[in-house]
Amino acid sequence: MNSFNASFRYGSRLANRQIRLLHVKSGPHPDSIEIELSSSSLDSETQYCALSYVWRDANATKEVLWDGQLIRIREGLFGALGQHLATEPEQLLWADALCINQQDDEEKTAQVKMMGQIYRAAVTTVVWLGSECEGDARAVRLLVEVWQKFPTE
Repeated sequence: MNSFNASFRYGSRLANRQIRLLHVKSGPHPDSIEIELSSSSLDSETQYCALSYVWRDANATKEVLWDGQLIRIREGLFGALGQHLATEPEQLLWADALCINQQDDEEKTAQVKMMGQIYRAAVTTVVWLGSECEGDARAVRLLVEVWQKFPTE
């Protein structure tokens, strides 16, 4: 789905137990996003947030700035990155679509096998279901009420 030359962007394949992490920044224009990638070992003490998000329609895309060039990413990921930028601008982020070279089957296979470890090593995991819709706040309040009435302990 990504419309860029992945080998140019990613450079060399990741070493054993290495992952890529995103630094998300405000872009040069209002409502624009810029990303940078770095690599880190799962054995390091690097703190990052793992992101799980709704993929949605592959044709619904937005642009982000990466290494000075615009690339297209799915709208769901764009929304999640924007929310992350608004709430945790300094925290590194792991998101599968950008942190795994989707054009390199060998790397993709190795990274997918490590996904459980990637999520466990994260300081936190954020699940992005999309922007708030009418009735969402009421639904969340209802879930909290149910949780409070039926504690798990």
